[in-house]
Amino acid sequence: MPIKSNRTNKKREWKRIAEEATVDCYNEYEQIGGWCVYLEDRVGLPCRCRVGRKEGLLTRFDTSKNGLALLAVVEIEENEYKVAAETVTILDERCSKYLKAFKEWL
Repeated sequence: MPIKSNRTNKKREWKRIAEEATVDCYNEYEQIGGWCVYLEDRVGLPCRCRVGRKEGLLTRFDTSKNGLALLAVVEIEENEYKVAAETVTILDERCSKYLKAFKEWL
């Protein structure tokens, strides 16, 4: 029973985080922008991350040109990439909950 309760608590926390990130946002463009600002404030950047099998350094968040996608700016082997934020895993457990909340919100 504790496993289910733990999952329920995480979902509740992710929902609270999503509400904080998107407060006063009126459309999907503003919501993505809200997430971008929120994650920049909450995640201790730069931080270690993983994209696929590669480890790198998450340096910042950005939005796509049309404002409909959240991007993560990641340095891997001295190269900088902009990737869909939902493809990134933050390795620091304290900071990862914020990006997990975004993924759950999607």
